Amino acid sequence: MVWARGAGPSGSPYLARCAEEHSGPHSAWFRDSEAQGAGALNDMMCHSLEAGRFLLTPPGTDPGDWLTPVSVTATIASLRWGRDHYASILEQRFPGVQDYRDTPAEDYASATYTFRNGDGEPVIVEATTSWSFTGAGLRLSYELLGPEYSLNTHSLNGDAEVFFSRDLPQQSPAPSPPAGSHWSRSAVGSA
Repeated sequence: MVWARGAGPSGSPYLARCAEEHSGPHSAWFRDSEAQGAGALNDMMCHSLEAGRFLLTPPGTDPGDWLTPVSVTATIASLRWGRDHYASILEQRFPGVQDYRDTPAEDYASATYTFRNGDGEPVIVEATTSWSFTGAGLRLSYELLGPEYSLNTHSLNGDAEVFFSRDLPQQSPAPSPPAGSHWSRSAVGSA
């Protein structure tokens, strides 16, 4: 719907923000950065990046054909599990894994990927991964911004928000929800 009603009339999206967060893996191998090679960056960043590439690519088009990489900047940190109290918890749960007070694996990673899309325009994926989320299970967050539209959803909320600007030409009425779906017109708004 975003590509048909938003991108078609006003232009392709230019920013995707994607995050995958949970409280940390339940396997010693993931916690052992010497065996695994890193922490949350190695474990989960590929998912957030690929979700962003998917969102920025027209339906039916291969992201590898549509998006050309230009640059990447990234930040990693040990925000939770390197703290003394939480490092002690890891020692008890995963005996033999390095002491996170001295040699922590990152439990947070954020990266900004700049691409040039098939229209020759700059587009950005902001991807975040974290083992330091405190909440119910796994949280997946997705946001997409285009010239006259936006989409925002996350897995713990259940509803997606789609916004179309009043400056966007409206050529047809809003689509009806598929039979048996839980989709609600109230989640679609315009100003």
